[in-house]
Amino acid sequence: MAKLEHLSELLVSEISQFESTVQRLEKIQKEKIGIDSAAFEMLLLKHQEKMEKGLFEHSVDMKDLGAKLEEAKAYPIWALIVFGVSIVLNGILIYIVFFNSKLNISIIMGAYAQMAKRTLSYKLNSRLY
Repeated sequence: MAKLEHLSELLVSEISQFESTVQRLEKIQKEKIGIDSAAFEMLLLKHQEKMEKGLFEHSVDMKDLGAKLEEAKAYPIWALIVFGVSIVLNGILIYIVFFNSKLNISIIMGAYAQMAKRTLSYKLNSRLY
C-alpha cells in the first residue's frame, strides 16, 4: 500500500507541474510575444546591397572586356601563314642575292654584257645614220 500511495503522490505532483507549465504557455500565447527580426532584416539588407554592388561591378567589368575584345585585332590563320611564308622566301632571296658570290658575279656579268651590247648597238646604229 505504501508503494501505491507513493506512486499516487508522484503522479499528483507531475500533474500539478504539467498544469503550471500549461498555464505559463497560455500566458505566453496571450501576450503574443513576437520574435525581434530587425537585426536579421538589417543583415539581409546589407547582404543584398553588397550583392547588388558586386553585380554592378561585374557587369561594368564585362562591358569593358567586351569593348576590348571588339577592338582587338584578330587575323585569319591563312593570312598569318601567307605572311610567314613570304618572310621566309624574302630571307632566302636576300641570302641568294647578297651572300651567294657565284650568283652575284653572274648577275653583275650578265648586266655588264647587256650594257655592252646596247652600247655597241647604239654606236653602230648611230654611225649608220
